[in-house]
Amino acid sequence: MKYPKRNTKLWIYLYQNGILESKDEAVIKQAIKDYYKKYDRDLKQRKRKIEQREFTISFSTQLINHIRKRAKEYNVTVIDYLKILANADLSFTSPLEHTLSYKEILQVLQQYKNSIDAIESKDSNKWFGNNNYDELKKLLQYILEMVEIKKR
Repeated sequence: MKYPKRNTKLWIYLYQNGILESKDEAVIKQAIKDYYKKYDRDLKQRKRKIEQREFTISFSTQLINHIRKRAKEYNVTVIDYLKILANADLSFTSPLEHTLSYKEILQVLQQYKNSIDAIESKDSNKWFGNNNYDELKKLLQYILEMVEIKKR
């Protein structure tokens, strides 16, 4: 008979119950069977108690590439993209309405960040003289107006 490896959960179970000391193969085999029955029963109980269920799904390589591309477009992971699609399907809404506005906001913010960086680079090249804070203030006011328009 092949004995379990040391320091595994099975070996610890057998050692704590004193079964390894008995040297009787029939008793050890029965104890191993009992251990696996108990383990399977505990595993099933743990799975039932979990609120979130796990699903394994498979896609063709063409579909996987499409999903990866769409997830990258919306700046989320593939798993999060699939969760968004599932939640949208369950709530009978479009999954893209918020992600499209999110992309637009990111684009606007990137544009203004580039403008602010340009003003900063001009200011750093000036050793003396006025800073262009009025221009920056106008730019930030415009951003605020654009965000309020998007809210409506």
